[in-house]
Amino acid sequence: MPLEEFCREQGLGCDDTTLKNIVDQTRRAGLEILHAKGATYYGIAAALVRIIRAILHNENAVLTVSTMVPESLGLGEVSLSLPVIINRDGVARVLPVSLNPSERKALGTSAEILKGYIAKIDRSKVMVG
Repeated sequence: MPLEEFCREQGLGCDDTTLKNIVDQTRRAGLEILHAKGATYYGIAAALVRIIRAILHNENAVLTVSTMVPESLGLGEVSLSLPVIINRDGVARVLPVSLNPSERKALGTSAEILKGYIAKIDRSKVMVG
């Protein structure tokens, strides 16, 4: 469901300022949890348990997990967090996501940043090895 449609159905604002605030809050959330609880691994463990349950019970559950991006997105060889169907085979299928132009651009930017980090890691392995 496009974000604009979700906001409209929920009676929420979906202007650029509101969306920027959501992005900023999301980026700070991990640090806020770390300061409040002293760790973030409990949330990670809970998410992992949910994924394992979906695999063990062959649930065909829709979850957002990091997986290789399908070629159809044209983002190259990179893994991003996308909605997928999880069953006993792991990621059974990446679900299509309807993105507006600014969301599509942001996803492409994220892919390029990750590919840059991957290239740095690959170069450091060559230097060390």
